[in-house]
Amino acid sequence: MAFGTNAQAFKQKYKLQSLIIVADAGLLSAENINEFINLEFPFILGRKIKNETEVIQQQILAHHFTNETILTLSKPNKIRLMVIYSSKRAKKDEHLLQQGLERLEKRIKSGKLTKQQINNRASTSI
Repeated sequence: MAFGTNAQAFKQKYKLQSLIIVADAGLLSAENINEFINLEFPFILGRKIKNETEVIQQQILAHHFTNETILTLSKPNKIRLMVIYSSKRAKKDEHLLQQGLERLEKRIKSGKLTKQQINNRASTSI
């Protein structure tokens, strides 16, 4: 409960009426989320779709997104999941993926990276 204790202390020290926790994937543990809920702190956390349940993933994939579309889904514990599609972000992600693939191909052709290394390092950046 260290994070919640620190957030409460911060709120009291600066005499804030409300405090909204905004964080990235580094704080996305079930323990932290439950702590935010139990302490009644509003929170906004970034999360990847692949980390959601199969049911939630199917609901997201079934939705027809256009640029800047927001899909809001209800989850247990009064949590709202908001999925936002951005064509600008999709274009950037595609470009970064293509760059990564080109770097991999270049390293394979130069002999500096083997298929075995790729298999061993699949979850890390190369």
